[in-house]
Amino acid sequence: MKKSGMFTKLISQQSWIKKSFNWVNFCSALSLGFLFFPVVAIAQPKPTPNAENIKRLSTMFSPDIQQTLSACLEKGKVNLAAGATTNGMVICGDGSENNNVKFNDYVDTLSDFFAASFLIGAKSALESNPRLSPEMLVNFLKTPDGINSLRNALEVSLVSSKMLPNDSPESVKILVDNIIQRSQPILEDPKGLTNLLGSKQQYQEIVKKFCYAPGMSANQALTEVSGLNSIQLYAICVKESGIVDDMIQKKQSNPN
Repeated sequence: MKKSGMFTKLISQQSWIKKSFNWVNFCSALSLGFLFFPVVAIAQPKPTPNAENIKRLSTMFSPDIQQTLSACLEKGKVNLAAGATTNGMVICGDGSENNNVKFNDYVDTLSDFFAASFLIGAKSALESNPRLSPEMLVNFLKTPDGINSLRNALEVSLVSSKMLPNDSPESVKILVDNIIQRSQPILEDPKGLTNLLGSKQQYQEIVKKFCYAPGMSANQALTEVSGLNSIQLYAICVKESGIVDDMIQKKQSNPN
């Protein structure tokens, strides 16, 4: 009976983690989608972020980062499955080449931003739900079911974000692989989410130097504010925008 009770409890915990994955990824998809598609609020299920948070996020990052994230948006999005041109640039969904954005820069920047959005959502979900703990998340992600749940949630989230071609599931897979590669070390460390935003001083410095215009490059910011990684930079900016936290608060007040 004791073993049966423990098994039931474990299944219940995993169910809650899966639900959190789904909700957190919905929030992170919106945070990325609203960066370039603020009008999609009309098509999204309630709740939706408030206009002030959307505006705050849309003004973040340097012109170079904005250009990278928005590559090919009017030309079918970036076709990751097509790889890079001979010059290392991205190829758009309509087959044209983008001579301003390097393939590796696009993958790295988009993966870091999306991983950061997801991790901020996971951090907020853990902090606001007494049923969840970092240890539960770590143990869950050590199981095949945990990895599959994370992968499936990210795939749904990426499709919702509208940042990749609709007819290129391979592009989604490539980006999901990169996001998991970046997120997993943090998710599997019980202190990873706790330390995601750095110290108070680091947070303030990144907000000032990286998040808002004119904004430094990621490498410049990491040089000036030591002890952080690129995911933490974007996580601080997503946190500062208030979008994910606002969405989770609205979900808690109206769970249905």
